[in-house]
Amino acid sequence: MFPVAASRLPVNRRRLGWVALACSAAGLAMGLSACGGGSRNSFFAPGSIVSFGDENSAFDTYAGSLKKADGTTGSGAMIKGLTYTVHDASVGASVVCADPRVGTPSALAVECTAANANGATLTSPTLDGYYGFSFFTSAKLEVESPNQLTTTTAYNCGTPRIWVHVLARNYGRGYNSQCAIDPYSGAVSYAAFGAKTDDVIAQIAAHRGELNGSTLVTIMVGQNDILEQFNAIRATPATTDEATAIATLQARADRMAAAVKDVIGTGAKVALALTPSLNDSPRGLATDAALMSRLVVAYNDRLYVRGLGNVSGRDLVGVNPDSFTNSTTRSTSYVHGAALCNTTGLVKPDGSVTTGSEPDADANVRFCNTSITLNGSTSTYIWADATHYAPLGHALIGSLAYNRARQQL
Repeated sequence: MFPVAASRLPVNRRRLGWVALACSAAGLAMGLSACGGGSRNSFFAPGSIVSFGDENSAFDTYAGSLKKADGTTGSGAMIKGLTYTVHDASVGASVVCADPRVGTPSALAVECTAANANGATLTSPTLDGYYGFSFFTSAKLEVESPNQLTTTTAYNCGTPRIWVHVLARNYGRGYNSQCAIDPYSGAVSYAAFGAKTDDVIAQIAAHRGELNGSTLVTIMVGQNDILEQFNAIRATPATTDEATAIATLQARADRMAAAVKDVIGTGAKVALALTPSLNDSPRGLATDAALMSRLVVAYNDRLYVRGLGNVSGRDLVGVNPDSFTNSTTRSTSYVHGAALCNTTGLVKPDGSVTTGSEPDADANVRFCNTSITLNGSTSTYIWADATHYAPLGHALIGSLAYNRARQQL
């Protein structure tokens, strides 16, 4: 079903042979008709796109201790549109603003506005945290001075940075409800950080009523299940063994396959991106790539080959990110095995700094952006951090998903 070198395929997938291939995008690329194939007079154009899955498909909001327009913190200030990769961002010119609270150095700095900017021109968005695409940071110039220095850092969530956004943009759709400056609408994501198989099944159940024959559903799932079992095997002492972990992953994949079939039963089309090859990620390479590979294959094969192998290619599009990272098929023009961003020491929108010891430290990548010093270029690095794709990786998946959907659906 996926274009992967034969040496990378397990025996059960090789045994399926041409029967599976004939119903896949790979078969179409070789001039074969899809199941129920033949030439078509039109292509599927989704009226809406609905995304389910883990953080690879998620938009996040952040509150922290953001300052509101009156200089206080509290409910109401929120940043939307964050994703778990490296963002486009720009830092505006610093502006000196009047602050009437002389002699109160512990007070929060007020926001720079046209009214208190000492005649300066505000060239960057002036934001108070309510807006979905930016945040600002403020610091007083001097303890006893009536002035302060405010710099605006703007996250541009309108630029597609995750695979579902790339796919949606190709269809002229966007996630405007989750990213205020996305000029396109018609897409929504219910994906969430940390989501595992049963969480994604619950997402689908909660929003099944939104799906119909004009809906394209995107799903990426399995990464957090695999990392959970990988960590349990490697724990000291281990809390599971490999055989039990594989059985657990396969049982979850069976449930996920049933959920995908249920989605198709609503009339919706599905674009399914399999779990990234975490064995080729910085974390996999630094720990036990062979074990990670076996767990990834156990979940992905059970889900797609066994669980969904008999689903028509006119209903289901499959994308395997393995082809972008494994050593036999990946591009030598890209940087593999190293992270684009260091996720400790990042300044959050509220001014606090990431340490790497947070309970959700794997989520720190959402504070990475192009306004800080990165380890390389967003155009060459595949991985943003130890386990999450950089914008390049997402672009490759999203573009492949769109091209296959155009071929098959």
